[in-house]
Amino acid sequence: MPWLAVPFKDKCCEKLARYFDLETLPTVVVIGPDGKTLNPNVAELIEEHGIEAYPFTPEKLAELAEIEKARLEAQTLETILVSEESDFVIDKSGSKVLVSELVGKNILLYFSAHWCPPCRAFLPKLVKAYNEIKEKDNAFEIIFISSDRDQSSFDEFFAGMPWLALPFGDKRKSFLARKFKIQGIPAAVAIGPSGRTVTKEARQLITAHGADAYPFTEDHLKRLVEKAEEVAKEDEKKAEGSACDGGHCRKA
Repeated sequence: MPWLAVPFKDKCCEKLARYFDLETLPTVVVIGPDGKTLNPNVAELIEEHGIEAYPFTPEKLAELAEIEKARLEAQTLETILVSEESDFVIDKSGSKVLVSELVGKNILLYFSAHWCPPCRAFLPKLVKAYNEIKEKDNAFEIIFISSDRDQSSFDEFFAGMPWLALPFGDKRKSFLARKFKIQGIPAAVAIGPSGRTVTKEARQLITAHGADAYPFTEDHLKRLVEKAEEVAKEDEKKAEGSACDGGHCRKA
């Protein structure tokens, strides 16, 4: 490190950790020239924007937000899945499927790994949802993005998946994990036909609603919630009716 440091085991370390409510590492707190805290943690900003994030002021963050907004609006499937080295994913046989063949489809980027127990538990639910969605809409596909530690683990896990994948060890995995801020697995990011991000919470939606969560858009989910509320009201009415006896209602 080309900068300064607080001495090892100095009492000031604990004091600073408490003062800034340290929860995760790495954390980079920025203190302005007046001694006041400019930002409680710019680690993610530095990772994403590098020197462009300096001097981390509210004005600079607003500028970066506008840049990010424009970038999201310009996002296509090719901009997130095509690199100078690769323009394809693989199918079950290991054959290459060009990213260009997936343009215009609803894509689910599935971040997972064989060594992860929650990932193994979620897989059967995702397979069930996938098969049900494909029956209704063939313009849907999942791409497995592996965090497995060796080729054999990747192969074993991918063998139980009916969809596509990035090849094991593909450099695009790190880029995608950073881009979509994947903090833990399993995670699923839904990409719409335009190539823009629909939601980063697709795993939670599938867990809650199964195939009914598709295509994961806000409008669809709003209708799904409204439908669930209507069903709940109907069930409540039926329950009230069943609590009536001989024309006289009693409390259930």
